[in-house]
Amino acid sequence: YAIQQGFLTAVASNPVLPLRAMQEHVRWGGLTPEHFKVIPALDNFHYFKPQLGFFKEVAESLGVQPENCLLVSGQTEDVICRELGMKMFFVGIPGLDEQTDYSGNLDDLMRLISQGNL
Repeated sequence: YAIQQGFLTAVASNPVLPLRAMQEHVRWGGLTPEHFKVIPALDNFHYFKPQLGFFKEVAESLGVQPENCLLVSGQTEDVICRELGMKMFFVGIPGLDEQTDYSGNLDDLMRLISQGNL
């Protein structure tokens, strides 16, 4: 839905495989690699999550400032992205120690996008 709305999109998975394999993982998820401006892979990234450098590299690869990004994740260690000014939508219910900007299920995320609240 975000892609249909014209958002720049990136995969934010750890770059543990070559690009060709990461693209195949995207296909396994029922998505098209060409819809993503950035797909981190061993071939094109220098950092792994949860290093801040990973999130900074995603933003740089998109050509935007981190504060203009929204990370959608269900992994608590990704909350560190907020140190760069990224916003985070936590898929699920964050723990008491995790400070996120938004949380809920994917329908909640779609609602926020469609209402222009992101």
